[in-house]
Amino acid sequence: MRFLKNLKTSDTITLYFSLFNFISLIVLLVCVNITYFFIWYNEQKEESLYDMNTNYSSLVWDAFQNNKDAFREYILQKDTIIISDSWDEWLTCSEGVSEKLHNDMKLLEKVKDSLFYKDGETIYFIFSRYYKGIWEVRIFFDTTEYIKSQIIIIKVSIALIILWFFIYLFWGKIISRFTLKNLKYISKKAQSIDLDKKYTPLKIDGSDEDEIKILANTLNTAFWKIEKQTESLKQFITDVSHEFKTPLMIINSDIDLYEKKKEKWKLEADADAVFLKNVRTKTAKLNKLIETLFLLTRMEENIAKIQFSNRDIWKVLERLVSEQVKNHTEKKIELDFDIKKWIFKNIEETSFNIIIENLISNAIKFSTEPIKISVKLGKNGFSIRDNGKGMTPDEQEKVLEKFYRLDTNIEGFGIGLYLVQRMVKLYKWQIKIESKKWEYTEFHILFNTSE
Repeated sequence: MRFLKNLKTSDTITLYFSLFNFISLIVLLVCVNITYFFIWYNEQKEESLYDMNTNYSSLVWDAFQNNKDAFREYILQKDTIIISDSWDEWLTCSEGVSEKLHNDMKLLEKVKDSLFYKDGETIYFIFSRYYKGIWEVRIFFDTTEYIKSQIIIIKVSIALIILWFFIYLFWGKIISRFTLKNLKYISKKAQSIDLDKKYTPLKIDGSDEDEIKILANTLNTAFWKIEKQTESLKQFITDVSHEFKTPLMIINSDIDLYEKKKEKWKLEADADAVFLKNVRTKTAKLNKLIETLFLLTRMEENIAKIQFSNRDIWKVLERLVSEQVKNHTEKKIELDFDIKKWIFKNIEETSFNIIIENLISNAIKFSTEPIKISVKLGKNGFSIRDNGKGMTPDEQEKVLEKFYRLDTNIEGFGIGLYLVQRMVKLYKWQIKIESKKWEYTEFHILFNTSE
């Protein structure tokens, strides 16, 4: 088995192909030899018994014992052994078989139950025939020439089998190379893939159900996803760099301006407060970005663990939504609650906060004033609906993907809804999107009914 593991696929196919044909040839030649033997056996048996059957049929209805004795003598002129049931005459051997049998009773008893008997260079094949009043007769055929011819046939067969085995190896190698040429093409193409260049799809001719074509299409799909993810990652890195750079520049410029003004004029407490508020806001934004990226990394590595506790979800949902809306006091937001109370679920507040924060911030971000947000909670789940731009069916399929952004002109990284989806899966809940372009978008979070 180790030997096979070290072989190339083409060599393994060639070897299996050759072994299969090798075994098939052996089986075929064995069957030919067996068939040849039975044809010969039946012909010889029929020829040998012809005279004995004819003679016996003329005597079998004759009651005189001397006729049967005469037939016994006739049989014993041939190469035979007569096996009798009488105690005084158990075995009788003809002179033509072998003098050795007459002198060795044990050998004679052994021969009577054998199929073959060898006397010098002569090989006999033995079969039996029963005659009424004469008992069982063992008839010896001289099979020397037949055995020799069989040995020649077997030697020729072995030579042919070995010859054809190497022929099969040769043709198997050619066939495997021809059959696997598309796999070799796929392998070379995969090795030449460069993520910095646009991917050229693999093209394989043939039936759509062809295994290699299915493999090529699968690899095409995989490489397209990798290419798409790579482009998204590059865009993500660009956006993150920009999001880091902008607050830092503002903080640095505010600090420089503050120091200059502080030297030139004595600033009032209100000016200090405005400056510190700007610094805190930008710092909080950077900190939030870092926490989000850290959480995303931990989730991708399956490190993040959540400790659940049974909470009154209706209170938590109402509080979190209200807090998120208060953080956007610069916008006119109309909030509508339709919440059923006394609904308890196993949640972890930080992760649940990520779900609510991202859904509410997206509702605000992609809506125009006056913004209307509806929050519903029932025993089967909750939903958050806005009156924003809405989404097409194609956008609904992509919006939960990592790094996907509906509008690149609006700040963000395309990971908010991806995090929502991951958190929902951790809770073993479901997320569904209902939307109509330029009218509304509603995210439904459906609870696990087994809870």
